Amino acid sequence: MCEEFKRALVNHLKNGNIYPGDDKCCWTIEELPIYGRCLIANRDIQPNEEIFRDKPLIVGPRVNNYNKIFCISCYKVLNKLSLCSQKCKFPVCSECENNDAQHRVECELIRSWKLKNENKYSKHLFRALTVIRGLLLSKEESELMFMMACHENTSVQNMEVEKILVEFDGLSEDSEIVNKLKKISSILNTNAFEVGLPHDSQPEHGISLRGLFPLGAVMNHNCIPNIYYVYNDHKVMIAKASKLIKRGDQIFNSYTKLLWGTMQRRVHLGYSKNFLCKCERCLDPKEFNSNISGIKCIHPQCDSIMLPINPLVITSSWKCEKCNFKLDHARISKITDILSKQIFNRISNEPMKLINQYLKEKLSNFLPDSNQLTIELKLQIILKMKQESDYIMTIEDFQDIENYCQNILNIIDMLTMGECFVKGILCHELAVTKIKLSELQGHVLNKETRENLSVLLKKSWDIIGNSISEPKDLKDLLNSFT
Repeated sequence: MCEEFKRALVNHLKNGNIYPGDDKCCWTIEELPIYGRCLIANRDIQPNEEIFRDKPLIVGPRVNNYNKIFCISCYKVLNKLSLCSQKCKFPVCSECENNDAQHRVECELIRSWKLKNENKYSKHLFRALTVIRGLLLSKEESELMFMMACHENTSVQNMEVEKILVEFDGLSEDSEIVNKLKKISSILNTNAFEVGLPHDSQPEHGISLRGLFPLGAVMNHNCIPNIYYVYNDHKVMIAKASKLIKRGDQIFNSYTKLLWGTMQRRVHLGYSKNFLCKCERCLDPKEFNSNISGIKCIHPQCDSIMLPINPLVITSSWKCEKCNFKLDHARISKITDILSKQIFNRISNEPMKLINQYLKEKLSNFLPDSNQLTIELKLQIILKMKQESDYIMTIEDFQDIENYCQNILNIIDMLTMGECFVKGILCHELAVTKIKLSELQGHVLNKETRENLSVLLKKSWDIIGNSISEPKDLKDLLNSFT
């Protein structure tokens, strides 16, 4: 089965003109005990070296509540809801309705199932579109998709399929088509990647898609991955080494966010991927001295940090590393739930100036600088504060952002993440912030400062250059400082 899958996969890459050839390919696929199907390095791979390219079998909307309605073909936001005139109930712009061949095919399929309320938009049908597109693959693509690893879903996880049954007269719950849709849903939920859209296609867009990448999905999980990936403007995944990968090593991705704490990573993996990680990072309560899960000790006169006694047990008690004060899991969960809700509400409703004040004046009383919630808030401030058109940033604001960038970069180094994606973003933000600070303070950039800026910008370019995540000014800045 492994060899059959590999042949189908190579044909998929060849059809997309992204297979480098047998002699240049630096990976192979093997079956290993416990892991199952694995991606293995067949030679040493250097940091930032490209490992592979992969194109999606399917790409489309994610199963979540989007704030905006967008065209299902070009993904541009629709200022006014415009449904297909052929009454397939999907939002589509006039240009794509007339010219997009894929839409015509999926429109015809949807209408063949005898739609009810043809003139009414259905968010449930919109969320299920990516699964429906799995029915429209070629024979070879479909065979490859059904050879991919798959965890059977519960009815809750298959909700995107369950909820569209009421939209049709021609679909029954036990029909062959619905069973196939549920299988495709399970494959997507097991393997799909989040896919971003180019910065220059409506910067205010704020949406992402999900895509099924058969080679990318072969990579197993580790909380200390040795790859990162970016996308080009054709939605091709480009996977690169984040650190040296030795010949014979397994090529690992992370199925969670890198800057989540152990409990959040394990809960996510258990629910969405049906396994619990026991890697070196998960076994260490301090997570390589980053203390990314830690909260400040609530015992009077203690200024230390509380961490789980046994990070592999979700219900573990927590203990202060200095005064040995303990709290049970329920108390810890209540504290973190309250703080996370406060943070989410503030991010959703308040300007970044007020969020920054909350971070410095209140949140710092409960959480250390390295806590995952603190990091998330800092990232939001770094990326969004300067975008607020009605606020003029001060020198202090830029100094805060400089400190936040450096703080998170230090944590990334502690976690031994290597040249990861978020490092590429932060190196650019740190360089831009340093340049802006020098302008506001009237400082001339000396030779040493320019060299440091050059290092930051080069690192950012090596990671996110020539991808949809590349900042518009990155290339010009790099040329200015090299």
